Amino acid sequence: AHRNGVKVYGSVFFPPLRDGGEPVWVEDFVQPGASTGEERYPVVDKLIEAAQYFGFDGWFINYETPTDEKTEAALRNVLAYARARSDIEFTWYEAFRYELADSGDGRNEFCLQDGARRVCDSIFIDYGWDDSSITRSITVAEKIKRDRYDVFYGLELVRKVPENPGRARLVCPANSQHRGSLALFAAHTVSNQPKEPKDAWLGHFYRAEADYWTGPCHDPSDTGWPGIAAHVVERTTITSLPFVTHFNAGHGTSYHHAGQVTRRGGNGWANLSLQDVLPTYRWIIRPRGNSRMAASLCFEEAWEGGSCLRLTGALAPEFDVSVHLYQTRLTAPAGARLTVRAKTPSDPKFSLRALVVLDGDPPNTVEVPLTTTDTGGWKTYTAALPQQGAGTVLQLGLKLALDRTARTDLAYDVRVGQLALHTEAFTAPAAPTALTVDHATALSPTSKALRLSWTPPTPGEAVHHYEVHRGTTVLSHLAATPNTVAYLARLDREGDTTTTLTVTSVGPDGTHSATGATTTVEWG
Repeated sequence: AHRNGVKVYGSVFFPPLRDGGEPVWVEDFVQPGASTGEERYPVVDKLIEAAQYFGFDGWFINYETPTDEKTEAALRNVLAYARARSDIEFTWYEAFRYELADSGDGRNEFCLQDGARRVCDSIFIDYGWDDSSITRSITVAEKIKRDRYDVFYGLELVRKVPENPGRARLVCPANSQHRGSLALFAAHTVSNQPKEPKDAWLGHFYRAEADYWTGPCHDPSDTGWPGIAAHVVERTTITSLPFVTHFNAGHGTSYHHAGQVTRRGGNGWANLSLQDVLPTYRWIIRPRGNSRMAASLCFEEAWEGGSCLRLTGALAPEFDVSVHLYQTRLTAPAGARLTVRAKTPSDPKFSLRALVVLDGDPPNTVEVPLTTTDTGGWKTYTAALPQQGAGTVLQLGLKLALDRTARTDLAYDVRVGQLALHTEAFTAPAAPTALTVDHATALSPTSKALRLSWTPPTPGEAVHHYEVHRGTTVLSHLAATPNTVAYLARLDREGDTTTTLTVTSVGPDGTHSATGATTTVEWG
């Protein structure tokens, strides 16, 4: 989540009475600690400690259990105490009020700001708000000297989907200052399981997701309902070199390394800690003439991980297609290098170029011809940024073109497995050491669950993640993690009296360490 610029919150849920909520749980939450001469609240002290330990950003306080005025006042006091003791963020939500109010029965501005005390960092307004609710909330936010964007208006994506486009525009009107922030509840529900067996779930999910975020035309500049992306200008977490993406969604039916399958079968795999920063623009494609191209994520092949970028369509002689992929903010010196791994047609009339947009000259795109000496399979294309390419790179993309001497339109199915902008050649990272089985649990006579740990290489080594394999020479992928511990839920014997496990370091471009740390699992 952090790699993609998303904050991670834990949740404290005080349920409604009808769902088993108990007022005493809220009372327990606000109980002070034993008197030591210093005000202490043990529960929120532990919330802060947990967030700091696990590295997430804050807590979502979901308050739906009615209590009395004294307990609510104590709850606000405890949250103000927590906010003053750390930079861990707190968001307030309750299901009783539809705007930020400072008078009457719906008064709730104290949940955000109590005089000079900052109680919470933001407030999530329940789903019954309307245009007048937003207007009144802005007035109250200004009165208590809080930013209007600290007020989030909930869009429930489960039951009110037909209303959401219009309601989103109330918060984010076109050509005008936004009136607050949007809170998207249950974004995963934009795609339910398809009813037709012929429609595979994976493809259905990504089509539905693209429809939701960028509209049915998959272009935020289109008219009509263009999706959430039309309301918020693109931002980026891509701010330092090297930048490498394998278009890996963090799951797949097989696992790949350097274009080869290293794990196959079963129910596939999922590991979101391996997810790359996926393209900012999904999908903005600008064809010329009769050329046409569509973009998607492909789960049939990959250079690293479980997916790659797929570009399908036809190119017409002399007419190209520009595929805008990433918003970036990369300081790239002259001579910075581009590396692209792709499966492209072995046709001398076909060409692949990189598109670079620079700070200071954003309307103009620098086209960088990519060259390769490979003749088949996954090809490695390279290029150095030209002298005018030095500076801050704001966008990265690709251009596919067909030479004017081609006799007819040609259909293409191009796979792109890596896009990298870097200054130095990638090298293999050093190997980890001291792989240890910390604990083994027998699941059956022929299977075990294992807890593993290892020692990382020298600090400062460019390690993106570690991979756990069965074997030492021919490696079969078992797991991957950015941490130095791993849990294998099931390791099968597969007929041997011993099984050797190997852990390798993996660099940002997917290169594995030349050797790995090993250990042996004995079978009784």
